[in-house]
Amino acid sequence: PTISSRCQRVDVRPIDTQTIADQLTFISNNEGVTLEPAAAWAVAKGADGGMRDAQSMLDQLVAFCGTQIKESNVLDVFGFTSRETVAQLTQFIPTKKTSEALNILNEQSTAGKELGQLLDDTIGCLRALLVAKVDTNAGNDGIPQNLWETLTKTSATVPVDRLLHLVDIFADTEARMKWASNKKLHLEIGVIKAIQSLNDVRISDVITALAGAGSLPQSSTPTVQTQAPAPEKVATTAPTAEESPAVATPEPQKTPEVAPTPEPHQPPAEIKIDLQPEPAVPSPEPVC
Repeated sequence: PTISSRCQRVDVRPIDTQTIADQLTFISNNEGVTLEPAAAWAVAKGADGGMRDAQSMLDQLVAFCGTQIKESNVLDVFGFTSRETVAQLTQFIPTKKTSEALNILNEQSTAGKELGQLLDDTIGCLRALLVAKVDTNAGNDGIPQNLWETLTKTSATVPVDRLLHLVDIFADTEARMKWASNKKLHLEIGVIKAIQSLNDVRISDVITALAGAGSLPQSSTPTVQTQAPAPEKVATTAPTAEESPAVATPEPQKTPEVAPTPEPHQPPAEIKIDLQPEPAVPSPEPVC
């Protein structure tokens, strides 16, 4: 407590991306370096809230590219992906274009781009679309206006819970990619899983259909309707003499048959066998 009472605590928080971009532009103008606004934004986005990291990246760009720095230079030196490519990848997910999305991943991986940064930018686009659906006054999170309008039109039919589920899927993918050696494989699996999740019937859809506010896909098998049998008519008029039913005469009662009494058991008759001795057979005479 004695040491803590004599110390001053300073909480370091991430700096806003636009603030970093403005500061980089200010430094470039004082140093005689031409820095495009798109390049300043790309550096500020890659710095992830750190002003010192952004200034270090600007020094590297001046060393590699000279006094003329464009967005393509930033993307080539640090392996970042352009905002147009990120917006195009994000657009292919709600439209369920799996092959086109995988082609973008393959192109970026072949070009040596940082796939972790690409996934982070994609999550940022989905997050911006999710916030825009909840809050109509939310901004476009630094995405160019023409790309932002295309993204909002594409995701207009995707409900909020679906977008939230997409963000969860990519967040799990980001956690797996952090320590994986093959980042491309996990990113491809995440994109495929995200697109296939849009076709799943969720419990909220079932509840909405049961409440009468929606409908579930019906089966194409026709249902056979069976008609209930018509009830039989009951005669209401009394039967006439001719139609009166005949009176059944009672049958005579049959006397019960008496079972015959069994005869007493008699022993079997004795059989006498006359045993007489057989006649002796003469032995044959010897032959000389």
